[in-house]
Amino acid sequence: MSSNSIKSKVLKVIQNNPHCANDDAALLECYWTQIDGWNHEHSLYWNLSRVTPGESITRIRRKLHEEGLIEYSEDTLESRTKRFNEEREQYSMADAFGFNTNFIDRLGR
Repeated sequence: MSSNSIKSKVLKVIQNNPHCANDDAALLECYWTQIDGWNHEHSLYWNLSRVTPGESITRIRRKLHEEGLIEYSEDTLESRTKRFNEEREQYSMADAFGFNTNFIDRLGR
């Protein structure tokens, strides 16, 4: 399935279920049940092997936000920004080698 096709479907799910813009689990549940036809009568493995990968759905949701097609709630945006910055600080290779990374922050100005 093409990413444009998935993109339009993710956008449709979020437009019909606005809370899904802020919650990965809700987005996956709505997408898999409304678009991919999740069948509760089959096993978890059976369903997961037939649905669109969760990583693809959440990656496209982030793209939709970057393109301004959807908005996160203020709480969600603040929480995601905080987690991103914490992970960047914890896992930055530049920091591991003692390089100054302040230039990254200045790029956004």
